[in-house]
Amino acid sequence: MKRTRLSRLCLVAIAAVVVVAASQAPIRDASELHAADYDAIARAYLARDAAAGSEQPASGLQLLETRESLGAVHVRYQQTVAGTPVLGAYASVSIAKDGGEVRSSLDRRTSARAPQVPPRIRKDTALATAQAALPPHSARGDPAIELVYVPAGDDLRLAWQVHVPTLRPFADWLVLVAADTGEVLLKRDLVVFDSGRVFDPNPAVASGGVVPPPDHCDSSSNAALLAPFIEDRPLLGIQGDQNKLKGEYVDLTAPGILGSLTPAGQADEPSRIYDYACDDPRFEEVMVYYHIDTLQRKLRSLGFWGNSAVVDRSVPAHAHYDGGGSPFYICNAFYSLFDGGLHFGDSDADYCPPPVDFAEDADVIVHEYGHAIQADQVPLWGAIGTLELVEEALAMGEGFSDFLTAVVFDSPCVGEWLSLETNRCDGQPGIRFLDNDLVYPTDFAACELEELGIAEPHCAGEIWGGALWDLVLALGNDQDARDVVLTLVIDSHFYLDPVSTFADGAAAIRQADVDLFAGAHVPTIDAVFAGKGIDATGGFSDFPYIFFRVDHPYRGDLEIHLKVGANPAAPFCDLTLERPDPYDDGEVVFGFVLIAPISCDHFLPPSAVRPWLLEVQDTLAGFEGRISEFHVVLAGPLRCFATDVPVTVPDHGPPVHSAVDCSSSAKPPPEPGGTPPTVTPTPTAVPDPSATPTPGTPSPAPTPTPSRTPLPQLGDVSCSGGVNAVDSLLILQLSAALVASLPCHDAGDTNYDLAVDALDASLILQLIAGLIEELPRLTSAV
Repeated sequence: MKRTRLSRLCLVAIAAVVVVAASQAPIRDASELHAADYDAIARAYLARDAAAGSEQPASGLQLLETRESLGAVHVRYQQTVAGTPVLGAYASVSIAKDGGEVRSSLDRRTSARAPQVPPRIRKDTALATAQAALPPHSARGDPAIELVYVPAGDDLRLAWQVHVPTLRPFADWLVLVAADTGEVLLKRDLVVFDSGRVFDPNPAVASGGVVPPPDHCDSSSNAALLAPFIEDRPLLGIQGDQNKLKGEYVDLTAPGILGSLTPAGQADEPSRIYDYACDDPRFEEVMVYYHIDTLQRKLRSLGFWGNSAVVDRSVPAHAHYDGGGSPFYICNAFYSLFDGGLHFGDSDADYCPPPVDFAEDADVIVHEYGHAIQADQVPLWGAIGTLELVEEALAMGEGFSDFLTAVVFDSPCVGEWLSLETNRCDGQPGIRFLDNDLVYPTDFAACELEELGIAEPHCAGEIWGGALWDLVLALGNDQDARDVVLTLVIDSHFYLDPVSTFADGAAAIRQADVDLFAGAHVPTIDAVFAGKGIDATGGFSDFPYIFFRVDHPYRGDLEIHLKVGANPAAPFCDLTLERPDPYDDGEVVFGFVLIAPISCDHFLPPSAVRPWLLEVQDTLAGFEGRISEFHVVLAGPLRCFATDVPVTVPDHGPPVHSAVDCSSSAKPPPEPGGTPPTVTPTPTAVPDPSATPTPGTPSPAPTPTPSRTPLPQLGDVSCSGGVNAVDSLLILQLSAALVASLPCHDAGDTNYDLAVDALDASLILQLIAGLIEELPRLTSAV
């Protein structure tokens, strides 16, 4: 058993909804299909799935949008009850363009019960409650408020969802106020902040490492020193009848961006020649305009235009946003969901470490545009519900934006120029490095912020960004490879929703490759993500394990057991997971236990006769807690989960239990995938008249990869449906990792008795021995 404190989250196991491959007879030729047809196909498919399930989701599907990616049409819905949206309850269906086949779906609808009562708290009262819950502030725009249902166990709770944009402090607040009691259920700031440094790509790279110093163009002497690294570039798409940097894809006059004392749109040239020294404030406006416009044209050259366009608008951007003098926000760059704009801080103040001008850095500019891309493709990406619900989505957002910077400038180092005086790029200046050996979930847990209980998104994002960069390396690390991976990653976002996980994202990239390149890169995709600890095939692990979460203000007085059997007083199996520890002042217990080496594996799968129980007892007076999650994950993609959570853990009371019974709570494996297209599409087949041609068009192989159904066998670690060289490598890696963990208290304490002892070593060695026994068969199968 590997136990992690709040600052070292071991595994996040959200009630998983994976990308499910499916097939359906074509309705008619895709050329005859219209938006209404795709809507009808998607609704019919979701209705068929609901009819096959054990519980019917609550009625109501509100069509959010119908979007086209390069290989499919994606129809997204919001679940509603009596017209009121259910928070986080989305459904999406991806339909092939070449005949109307359903290729995949994500269904996060709930069958929880909704109270059919009007709100007791009035709208104006809820708004006043939300405003009072925020720190003292000044307004930046009008608040928005609507009724929503919030999942709460087996029930839905009616609440007022309030969005409040504030100026000082600068924030986009989301507040949920219970419509029955008026209590504040959630308060979150949705603003995305980032930081970095660089030019085009940046003076540090262009100078061959001579610069820095200096690290800031804040004087005429520095401007003279940095002048050789400023290059002439064409500025395309500037609107006629005006002379400011307002164009097709970005607008430096910053319409709708409020709260800055420094004016926007300072560059104003009748000659249309915007030539400034880098210590001129107008220089940063040219930087932002050029890099965003160029990136958007790059995306269009890959095929993302017309119905498949992303961020198909002129994005407002402020190159010198000072937050109205707020001392915190001018030391950052960020994308705001509220105004849909990009904000780049600029300050010479002593409290910025060191004084910074973020729009001097093309890495930062591209990174922030990455957030705009994801917010356009998946509205409210990482911005709904609790932070724990979206911590992987937030990390994916940062990792994708870092990857976007890396692939545009062909460098895995992010922020060589505005490095914030850090040397994280293999010992060289930079704020993040994607050519790394970070793996999930171990390094994800190491990024956890104890005060928030989630992984810090930029830190955890290096795992996701590193996986994407590894895919570039695996495909050849040239322009073709960068174009292919960028195409796959952008296209994959269409398959996702605001609470997607690493596994969802990897599976979506895999599906995008099937749709665009007939699966030519699937083996590489599977292997690369497996090397990062992420399963791209739809399952989290081929080894059975349990996952649980217990919330408690003081977990040092908790005793937790895993038991098998309907009678906890006489269990078939009893394993101690947590014992009281007066020195443990954490608030949450996350558990991840491999089942294979323990005696309880003889009683798989959990059944009505022999359910698996999580037993929790509060041994000291003082606090009440609850069991929040309990899962049993079997070999392959089958997951069984407790349907009785949350379970209250009474203060200094008797033991309580949460039960898992696979006969009533199993999530089945994904259906076999549909037939891949026989003609390999080319992303740049249809030219965009406004695009700047880019060499290196992807050249996919024409051989499709057949659909495979994962088999729950020990040797098939990658869940590919067969035992191959990848499985052998993964088994050896896992064995080495387990052996290496023995000297470490947290990692080696397999049975979690607060000590690493002979029993722990025995359990780990049993698992390794079982894996080694498989190697002869693996070798003969390769």
